[in-house]
Amino acid sequence: MSSKSVSERVKAGAEWLDGVMPEWWRRVDPARLDMSSGTFWPGYVFDCGCVAAQLDAFRSDGFGTLCDFVQRYEMTDSDVRTLGFDALDIERGDDIFEYTAGAAAELEQLGDAWKLEISARRSQA
Repeated sequence: MSSKSVSERVKAGAEWLDGVMPEWWRRVDPARLDMSSGTFWPGYVFDCGCVAAQLDAFRSDGFGTLCDFVQRYEMTDSDVRTLGFDALDIERGDDIFEYTAGAAAELEQLGDAWKLEISARRSQA
């Protein structure tokens, strides 16, 4: 399990994104941000997705997934967690098909932290 706080992980993820996708924060829709959803289809107004899935949708055929984002950037499970893109923690007992209650709460915290990061960047732009 990462010893970094949720906000520290999101800050690290934002800095990493700055290096691979400048102005990434303009492409994420905070109103449609749902860290528990690993897919995103921008054309369907009721669809919500995590940060990685939303960003992947802009670099693919319009349908984005967390898995494709991870593969595109050759990220490890540890990278994904450390950079605040997911709450999956094998040591806690999570698996890809079933998260623990702790992971569900952490996903909410991650979503809130990403929204704050995006809001701060937009207000400085």
